[in-house]
Amino acid sequence: MTAPATLAERRAALKRLLAAGESAIDAYERVLEGASEKDRRSLVKSVPFARLVPSAVEWEWDAVPEDTVRVCVFLRAALAGSDDAGDDYGARWSGRRGGDPREGADLERLLAAHRRGAAGRSSEWLEEAAGSPGGIGFWHTYRSLLAERGAYLTSAPSLEYFARRIIPAPHPTSDETQRFFEENPTFLDHEFWEFFRVEGALPGSALFVWMYREDPSAPGGDFERLHSHDLVRYMATRFPHLRPRILSECLAAQRRDFSAYNARVFSRAWEALEPTREERLAAAADLIALLGAEPSSTVSLAQKALLGLVGELTVEQAGALVQASAQVLARSEKKLQRAHLRLLAALVKAHPGCAAAVSDVVGTAEFPPRPARPCSRARRGFRSVRGL
Repeated sequence: MTAPATLAERRAALKRLLAAGESAIDAYERVLEGASEKDRRSLVKSVPFARLVPSAVEWEWDAVPEDTVRVCVFLRAALAGSDDAGDDYGARWSGRRGGDPREGADLERLLAAHRRGAAGRSSEWLEEAAGSPGGIGFWHTYRSLLAERGAYLTSAPSLEYFARRIIPAPHPTSDETQRFFEENPTFLDHEFWEFFRVEGALPGSALFVWMYREDPSAPGGDFERLHSHDLVRYMATRFPHLRPRILSECLAAQRRDFSAYNARVFSRAWEALEPTREERLAAAADLIALLGAEPSSTVSLAQKALLGLVGELTVEQAGALVQASAQVLARSEKKLQRAHLRLLAALVKAHPGCAAAVSDVVGTAEFPPRPARPCSRARRGFRSVRGL
């Protein structure tokens, strides 16, 4: 049988199969083969999902035949929008009365039907569906289908779901997260590093992402709340060979155009890793570049890290620090201004040859307007550095 070519032909063939009570997924696959996403969005209107599989089944003898349920799961995955493809938790009870969820072989066959439906969708649809609350089983289906095409998750919603629901809670005393990445190395090769590149992939710094209780046998016990930066610290600790790259990615993430809320995750992670003097010195150029970042937490991190390194900076690095200073001094945050003046004073002490350049930068800095008030500590600091 030749697959229908036009939307009208596909719709007519789909309606004939449904009217005949066809329960073989193969027949529906032939009708949908090669259909565009636009056609699928139109065809989904022709499937009476609620009539085929009622939302509630009161009696056991009213249960919907398994073949019919699997066809509906297939069609929903093959035709519905990415936000309406169902979830693997609800699918366990689909067409059955409460208290009788699918398990074992029945569940495996249902998940296989869902996978067959999703296999015909575009990579864009799979990425969007992976960012919807479809459940862990469906998420793994979407991700594995993308991997078969040589693609991996790159959107903030799909990666955030990966962090929140797929990765085990990265508690320092737990081995579960380490085993997870060791048993699934492609997650470590791809998705983990996307956390540093895609804004919002790691939930913002103020949110707790995982709740962990060390003693599961004590219901009602206190949970430990873990944040995004706890995952970064855990990975650098449990996979020490990744620590240099993780430190570098934390700084690189803060140079991207992330909001202050989302960038804060990486400054907290970098500080939590407590970089050694050697590690901070190796990152000196990146730290100097962070002085021009927008988030104040990022600038503060760079100032604190550089303060103890000024004596070991090269002449070129010292010059770059001076050049970056004008932008910092022009900011409105007094705390950053004072911290930067202390940094410049330490720089001049370690590199006397920079005194003239520092004086010029401070003297020509475009200070933000301030209301009339007595001489502030920041202003006194400006004068003291200019007098170096």
